[in-house]
Amino acid sequence: MSEQLPAAGASNTFERIKRVNASGAEFWSARELARVLAYTDFRNFISVINKAREACDNSGHKVSDHFVDITEMVGIGSGAWRPIEDWALSRYACYLVIQNADPGKPLVALGQTYFAVQTRRQERADEEVLKEGKTRLLLRAEIKKHIKNLEGVAKQAGVSGGTNSSLTLTGITFFQAGDYTLTASNPIGFITSTNAKLTVLSGPVLTNGSFETGSAAGWVLSDISSPVSPLAVHGAGFNDGFGFFSSAPTDGNFCLTHGFDGNGPGRATPKAG
Repeated sequence: MSEQLPAAGASNTFERIKRVNASGAEFWSARELARVLAYTDFRNFISVINKAREACDNSGHKVSDHFVDITEMVGIGSGAWRPIEDWALSRYACYLVIQNADPGKPLVALGQTYFAVQTRRQERADEEVLKEGKTRLLLRAEIKKHIKNLEGVAKQAGVSGGTNSSLTLTGITFFQAGDYTLTASNPIGFITSTNAKLTVLSGPVLTNGSFETGSAAGWVLSDISSPVSPLAVHGAGFNDGFGFFSSAPTDGNFCLTHGFDGNGPGRATPKAG
């Protein structure tokens, strides 16, 4: 006994019966497509699907990507349901099905035009996506090339590790702390980096025990060019004015004091040996 399907009216459209799955991919039910094409006996439509599957395989496409076996439940009265065989067809699968359908059916010619145009549109969209992907890969390779060149320039300039996430510098003063940017340019244009913060860390605290002689014996003092208050050893409570605080050794009775001229403080280093 064959299953009889009602003939579809001319107002039905292929877009109207289109479905979208949970992943956002569009598909058509083979049974609904059969109704639209006026196949009243679905067994006859199965032979059309088989021809389309063969054409899909011959064209080099994976059949399971375009013809997916599904099972749907239909009511048979009195609240009862039974499973029926169906296929989820891709746009390309519908195009192949229409090409193998009976040309005497009223909507077959319309379907051939519709799916031919829509399939070509999808192909163009896929080509654009592929083109954009290739462009991104080329840009990524170009950026890697420029980063490599930047690393070479930094190395030649004596800035070892200059392209790392952090960089340790020596010979700087507290007044150089702050935000810095790097601008790289060529004949085409320029690009400026995001801010990099330069933080100046304090050196180890010197104990006063070394100055308990009341002098800088055993130390090499490197003062700045025009200090307001020269490097010198002073006892607790020393204040040379100019708004400075009084000296207060953290231990012992003497400490090394210094002033500054806007270029940074002087330095005291232990004598060798």
